[in-house]
Amino acid sequence: MAKEHLTNIDTLMLRVEDDVNPNHGTGVMVLGAPLDFERLEQTIVARLLCFARFRRRVVEPLLPWRPPSWQDDPDFDLRYHLQKASLSPPGDQASLQELVSLLAGTPLDLDRPLWQVHYIESYGPGSALICRVHHSLADGVALMHVILSLADPDPGVSQEPDGCSAGEPKGRTRAPGNLVRKGWDLLANPPSSAELAGLGRDAVAAVQELMLSPPDANTALRGSRSEIKRVAWSGPIPLVDIKAAGSRLRGTVNDVLLAAVSGALRRYLQDRGEPLVDVRLRALVPISLRPSGTERDLGNRIGIVLLPMPVDVAGPLDRFRELKRRMDEYKGTLEAPVVYAAMNTFGRAPSGVVGPLVDHLCSRATVVVTNVKGPQKPLYLAGAPLEEFMFWIPRFGGIGLGIGILSYNGQVRVGVISDRDVVSDPQAVITAFQQEFDALLALALTLEAPPAEADPTAELDDTLTTLDQLLTNDAGSQKPATTSRFEQE
Repeated sequence: MAKEHLTNIDTLMLRVEDDVNPNHGTGVMVLGAPLDFERLEQTIVARLLCFARFRRRVVEPLLPWRPPSWQDDPDFDLRYHLQKASLSPPGDQASLQELVSLLAGTPLDLDRPLWQVHYIESYGPGSALICRVHHSLADGVALMHVILSLADPDPGVSQEPDGCSAGEPKGRTRAPGNLVRKGWDLLANPPSSAELAGLGRDAVAAVQELMLSPPDANTALRGSRSEIKRVAWSGPIPLVDIKAAGSRLRGTVNDVLLAAVSGALRRYLQDRGEPLVDVRLRALVPISLRPSGTERDLGNRIGIVLLPMPVDVAGPLDRFRELKRRMDEYKGTLEAPVVYAAMNTFGRAPSGVVGPLVDHLCSRATVVVTNVKGPQKPLYLAGAPLEEFMFWIPRFGGIGLGIGILSYNGQVRVGVISDRDVVSDPQAVITAFQQEFDALLALALTLEAPPAEADPTAELDDTLTTLDQLLTNDAGSQKPATTSRFEQE
């Protein structure tokens, strides 16, 4: 029987799952027309099942020091993985959000291949898909490409395999020459924790900042964990408006989005009477460490940065400037690849040790924030137009709030997922985000526009920040392909 050992980090993604936080990503695709279910089934067979991991289940080793493995599922049944579902009346967005919330908190069966697609055959004038894929299969970059491989630029495209055999895990890839060698060596050859001390003062400082810094403040955003999840998402925000704000403010699109997130969290806490003076509140931001050309390779290649959110700064412009200053401080740091190395070490640890290590790290953050760039041209799935697309990466440890930002076809949507006992109404966070962005955009448009050649927001970055931004200040360097991932995991 064919099998493939899980990498250390893939194993870590398996081990961090618990009864409260299933470790799968959840996506929603809203379609402008009903689907032919048979054609949908053919598309999934051709586009997903050609990836071996979508036909394999996890098998635990007989010897405790050996890694688990992916092995062909002898009882594979597509009817389990592709199911029809229906919404409770009246079948509107609130009903869809209710079903997504339920599925986001329902673990996948660990005795089967770790994915499911739920087809909602009647949603508005069209239909919808809810996709669930476990984080152990792949990070956000790969999963974004794999899930979107179901779609086509033309409604008449056949369901032939789309070269997805190229998406099986590959060996190590050498870094582009423009990257800082030390940072890439951390990625290509993850050291043990004992070896981190020999990597230089920057690496040591990054570890100390992560593991020895005080926990985040005990605000209303750090309530008791709950297996009951709440999901909501915004209406479309024109990408052109976000770019206009970034251009006028001499920042990036990511700076604008993060500033609005910071303001939304500030509004949420203020509405609940929380004191905000000198509040420590950090966002855990997954960073893709993939080189260009490996976007479809399954497996996990992500690091993490902890970004202090300026929720204690009053005023949208001042908060934007402080956020941008903090983002700029991460340029030239090794935090993301160092965390990648640390997670590689965690993945080797016994399952009973992994939980406390992850909980310790996650106590240093309050929210997971991802920013994913999707296709900017319309797509079709099994002949139906793809009108909306949202995706949330899972959270783990004590983090009960996740904010996902995704762009598709010139529009940006903000999604929030939370534990019920942390944020019972995630729509309140989305409303606050929209208010903050509107205020920031209005102020930005009062400023003089910079020359066109100086526009720093010509493209929406795939992640909150790219590997080049973390490792070098060379603005002219070639970036590796990244998304958050689902991640920006």
